[in-house]
Amino acid sequence: MARASTRTAFINATVLPFDKQWRVLEECDVVVADGRIAALGKNAVARQTVDRRIDATHLVITPGFVNAHTHSPENLARGLADGLGLDDWLGSVWRSLDRLDADGIRLAAQLGCIEMIRSGTVAVVDHFRQYPPRLDAVDTVAQAYQDAGLKALIAVWLRDAVGPRNRANNAERQIEVCAEAARRWHKPEQGLRIGVGPSAPTRCTDELLSGAGALAREADLSFHIHVDETKEEAGEARKRYGSTAVRHLRDLDLVWPGLSIAHGVWQTDADLRILARGGAGIVHNPMSNMRLGSGIARLDAMREAGVLVALGTDGAASNDSQNILEAAKAAAFLQRLSVQDRRRWPSTLDALVMLTHAPATMFGLTEGVLKAGGRADFVAFDRRSVALAPGNDLHRQIVLCHTALTVRFSVIAGRLVLDDGRLTTIDEAAILREAAARRPKRGRHARRH
Repeated sequence: MARASTRTAFINATVLPFDKQWRVLEECDVVVADGRIAALGKNAVARQTVDRRIDATHLVITPGFVNAHTHSPENLARGLADGLGLDDWLGSVWRSLDRLDADGIRLAAQLGCIEMIRSGTVAVVDHFRQYPPRLDAVDTVAQAYQDAGLKALIAVWLRDAVGPRNRANNAERQIEVCAEAARRWHKPEQGLRIGVGPSAPTRCTDELLSGAGALAREADLSFHIHVDETKEEAGEARKRYGSTAVRHLRDLDLVWPGLSIAHGVWQTDADLRILARGGAGIVHNPMSNMRLGSGIARLDAMREAGVLVALGTDGAASNDSQNILEAAKAAAFLQRLSVQDRRRWPSTLDALVMLTHAPATMFGLTEGVLKAGGRADFVAFDRRSVALAPGNDLHRQIVLCHTALTVRFSVIAGRLVLDDGRLTTIDEAAILREAAARRPKRGRHARRH
């Protein structure tokens, strides 16, 4: 990811650094140089030489958000397969997505980048599926993220426990693909990382799980996997292993700080203790859990056990949105339907932690806080928007009023990828025209299901 060569100053902003005190810094300058925040504070620009000054009087600047779980190919499948549970939904949506060509993979990633950047996301964990996994597909999606300027962890999707066994999808070949992808694209200093992404324990042989874990530890890669998304999956794990999926991962020595679990809806208290002791994290995906009827994850129990919890949108075909603030609001509210004790309800500040501090620890893509000398990964909201009027509590309003928020600027690794509402790295109009050209043809009286 190219870094900015100019020194840019946002002058007289309201800054929410998301520090331990949850301070609101008024009349604050933020100076960006060489991918870092060179200075932050009142009149900070006076001590700096800058190339560009941006009047930030009407801006609220916060750390950028992390979308900690999605599947980019699904950006071409929004609005499909409504009213289905996970297994039927998978069969309906992924038959065509697994056969995307390079143009389709690129376009899908670009569509996701547009929505994520415009809604405050600066980094994404893409559990990238093409089955069987293909190196050319990883090349395409990695290049798309690099061109867009969005930080990304691409967890290469692996699976071998079902379907015909052949050279293309056996464990050894899939791990080879992942290893070569890491050699080509694992560039943490440039904001791009490769991880291993087994689909789920019951969809992978122990050979594949262990081999993926060995690669992850050897190359210092993240290990990202679906676990216990549905009650049926949790039951299948017990039937197959005689224990829970998390206990099986522990028995394979796969519970360590490099492990992140997507969903975890049906985990036991003992599972959560295992994850907490191992330093592993969970990515909560409340919107897709609701859309697919998977259940209400026990967010209160996860947090009480000491498990790090980040937030994900999941793919756009099981959510239909890549706006991570939507997931944050759902995470703050959904527990209130299943937990009687109000003291155990997550707050909106807890949701902001799950968007920033927790994924910063889990994945290292961002720092999750704004400070002088820190990484310049932040967004600037228009304070004149309905969402932030009259400014009763800016932290809470960002989560609770997100649908009316306007992101004016996005700075990622010091680079202005959104400049006063204009995307600088992506030709948004051309991408939307290309997406429209792929629209399925429908007759005048086509039925909708």
